[in-house]
Amino acid sequence: MTVRYVVLAEEIADELEKLKKVEKKIFKYLSNLEKGSSPKEIYVDSIALSLHSFYTGLENIFRSIATKVDGDLPTGESWHSDLLIQMSTPLKQVRPNVISETILEHLRDLLAFRHRIRNIYSFKINEKQVTRICKDLAAHKKVLFTELNEFVQFLKKTGENS
Repeated sequence: MTVRYVVLAEEIADELEKLKKVEKKIFKYLSNLEKGSSPKEIYVDSIALSLHSFYTGLENIFRSIATKVDGDLPTGESWHSDLLIQMSTPLKQVRPNVISETILEHLRDLLAFRHRIRNIYSFKINEKQVTRICKDLAAHKKVLFTELNEFVQFLKKTGENS
């Protein structure tokens, strides 16, 4: 038994539960925004912060996989983007890809959004961009969670059978 794989599987499963809570919050706030609830700025800011949090949670999962399974966390200025590519690449005799090419493209967009949010004043957050990112998340969240849960199952099976 490879205990570290079993432990990592549990850690990722726990992180996925947290991500689902953030996701529910995002869509609750989006619903209020679309209803025209006031003040709109509070909903836009809350959604942007929650999207930032959602991506950060995903990145935490990917960093754990990179360090505990792959043994290699990217470095340098583009490490965030390189980490996404690493997660979409299967490593022969180590692990399958964690995310598909489709999810990779979606997450690149979410990463770019998070970067913008980190580097602007909140009054400059664009409502249309926030709404677009949410709709993209809504379109891809089922596949994203399915892929991550499949990877958790891979870790459990591999950990228990080795």
